[in-house]
Amino acid sequence: PFLVTSRNAATLPPTFTATATETPSSTPSPTVTLQPLSDFALLAAFRGPEQAADLYRLRADGADLSFVLAAASDVTVDRRGQRLAFARVVDYGPDAQSAEAASVTEIFAGPAADPAAAQQITRIRTASAHSPTFSPSGDQLLFVSDFDGDDELWLYDFNTSITSQLTDNAYSDRDPAWSPDGERVVYASDQDSPGLPELYLLTFDPDSEAGIAGEGFTLARLTDAAGSSTQPTWLPDGSRIVYVNDGDGDEDLFSMD
Repeated sequence: PFLVTSRNAATLPPTFTATATETPSSTPSPTVTLQPLSDFALLAAFRGPEQAADLYRLRADGADLSFVLAAASDVTVDRRGQRLAFARVVDYGPDAQSAEAASVTEIFAGPAADPAAAQQITRIRTASAHSPTFSPSGDQLLFVSDFDGDDELWLYDFNTSITSQLTDNAYSDRDPAWSPDGERVVYASDQDSPGLPELYLLTFDPDSEAGIAGEGFTLARLTDAAGSSTQPTWLPDGSRIVYVNDGDGDEDLFSMD
């Protein structure tokens, strides 16, 4: 026979102390160490009251300001940092039809390391050229000129030294910006809304050459907004365009696909 007994006894305390299981936290990725502004150089045009702009070189932190060229503006540098272009005042003197001197801005281009060695690449003479912008390859240069009485887009090819007119209308086409892939140009024009520019996308046709105004590309309107849309620029990956619009009464920045 078995003898089974039972009793009510107090529960003894545990002989150990429970501890929480630690969950390791994620290791943060290292942050990018930005280069100081003093490592970057700028070329900038400064204009005094009632005088032409002059070109200066300075550090990005504002230090080491030094004079480079007189009567130069709209400076731009190619993607590789090897070639620059700018607009500069040229005085052609009086012609046979007029006793007045013709002073206009022409486009100059040359080595970025020596702006004074830049050579004149346009000779429009009777109208100004301005707003140069390099193609991503650096082989071509877009600029704006009012040769026919209103601003149009023009294209200069460094390999052939040929200048071609891209747009030809009775309106103002300006602020060109080349896409990172080199296949498109966004610019501002008031061709559908006189006095109030909108943005347009010019896409080059790879099977033809842009040599005659209005040919060698297709054109599409990008914006239809209140006020003026101007000064477009591309994100480095070409995915978006940033531009200025004053439809709310002042100029604000906008971004679009």
